[in-house]
Amino acid sequence: MAEITFFDLASRPKNSCWSLNPWKTRLQLNYKGVKYNTEWLEYPDLAPRLKSLGLDPNAAGVSAASYTSPAVLFHDDSKAFMDSKSIATEIEKRYPSPVLPVKTPMQERLEKVFLDVQDTLRPELVPRVPKNLLNPRSKEYFERTRAERLQMSLDEFERRGGGQQAWEKASEGLKKIAGLLQENEGPFFDGEQVSFADFIFVGYLRFVEILNGPLFDWMTQRHSAFARLYDASKQWLARDDY
Repeated sequence: MAEITFFDLASRPKNSCWSLNPWKTRLQLNYKGVKYNTEWLEYPDLAPRLKSLGLDPNAAGVSAASYTSPAVLFHDDSKAFMDSKSIATEIEKRYPSPVLPVKTPMQERLEKVFLDVQDTLRPELVPRVPKNLLNPRSKEYFERTRAERLQMSLDEFERRGGGQQAWEKASEGLKKIAGLLQENEGPFFDGEQVSFADFIFVGYLRFVEILNGPLFDWMTQRHSAFARLYDASKQWLARDDY
């Protein structure tokens, strides 16, 4: 019997985990071996469904949206949590074995570099989300809200910042991340011990693989440390559609 309901983002042609943030939580749940079920939500349904659980909106600066995936509901006490980092801390508290270090010094170092990489590759990836993955209701919502935030259409966003220029611009940051992985001789950022830092980057690699296979191949072929990390994490990527 499931102990947790995990709220993930719906997709087509079938529901399966695709977004980098829900992947962080799903990877942790799979690693822990926790019994959970997935409730798939369309983008317009996130706010009303998560609000119904008693969740407060995201704090300022956490996200541009008030309610986001991932979120979880613990069945034993009906407490709900939103935001992958808050969820990670709570899961570690409730399920301490096997251990998954959260908020490590290496994670802080990774995030400083990773944010720039994400920003640089966003025009190459985000416009593909509604085209390749979303059902009609979510597609309309996603395109409209992102255009409002960007003050331009997603097609224009891609034209201005996507393509080979984005790949090359991200090169230096990706090289730094590969260097962090190599510091402790891998396959994980802290050597043989997997941590939440790994799930942050593995979730992103899976997101890239789903949306842009050539970019994923370019990243993993250029940096063998990425391929090694990804291969070491495949057992936790396997459960993605329930």
